[in-house]
Amino acid sequence: MRVASWSAIAIVWTECSGEPTVEDPDVVINVYEARSTDPAQPIMWKICHEVDLFNDYVDLLLRADQLSVKQPMNTVDFRSLVRQNQLGGRGCTTLAHVPSNPQTKFVFKGVDFRTFLFSYESGHIQEEVKIFYRSTELVCNLPPHPNIMAPTQTLVSICKHGDDRPFVCGSLYPFIPNGTLANWEQSDAPVTTAASEIDGTWDVEEIPGEGNSGWNIWNVFLEWSENCPKALELVEVFSLGRSMWMLLRQPDLDNFDDVTCSEEVVEDWESAENIPDHWKNVVHNCLHHDPNKRIGLRDLVTFWDSETQRMSYGST
Repeated sequence: MRVASWSAIAIVWTECSGEPTVEDPDVVINVYEARSTDPAQPIMWKICHEVDLFNDYVDLLLRADQLSVKQPMNTVDFRSLVRQNQLGGRGCTTLAHVPSNPQTKFVFKGVDFRTFLFSYESGHIQEEVKIFYRSTELVCNLPPHPNIMAPTQTLVSICKHGDDRPFVCGSLYPFIPNGTLANWEQSDAPVTTAASEIDGTWDVEEIPGEGNSGWNIWNVFLEWSENCPKALELVEVFSLGRSMWMLLRQPDLDNFDDVTCSEEVVEDWESAENIPDHWKNVVHNCLHHDPNKRIGLRDLVTFWDSETQRMSYGST
């Protein structure tokens, strides 16, 4: 079915790509089978302007002055970008350039209308928009560091029909040939650091406790970010624990090439005798298979803050 769908799209695109309105931001191309006995024309197509859906999409976006980013910042209109091939990773990350300088390539990251159409019925689009803004603000407000990508210098904006107010739908980053552009919230979860419960076999319900505490019963699927933030916290704690083990233990990463699930990684401490036992213990407390036995994120941060202070004052 997928092969047939892509074959139909390939046929249609050669015909409709020359239409003057095909790249309008609100365009959806409907592809369907012709109700005809003529085998020479089995696939039909129609350019549709989904104005109402497009306006619903723009309603989810924020203005540049509503973002916590360093101002002023350059902005370009989404419609002015020449978008080329989609790149790997999450969402609509796309190679692009501006018409006046096709030699200079950029990476567009954000939430375009296509992403909206893909996930608006499920309700996930609100989270996609929040994640984009949150990660953009995070990178823009981090202190400069040679191993962290520099914040964007250019925001990409889009407007409703008949409205000239721009709303931020993305950002541009320099394209690095043979390189990787990623950040914490926009990349997928590798199996080597992913908690086992995120693969869909464990589901979650949060049971409120007294005060701000709570505990998780892993029996029904809910939208964790909305209803079970503690579950997401414990997933992040596991990933942090596995990452800390890798940093402290320094295992041979080539051994991870064939790993297909998180449980296949064995957290041993071979040849790591110089690592303090209480560091090993806190890492172990992040990596319990049962999420409810893991250390809380606040406690983990407190532990490492304390260790940083101890080392700063020369304590042992």
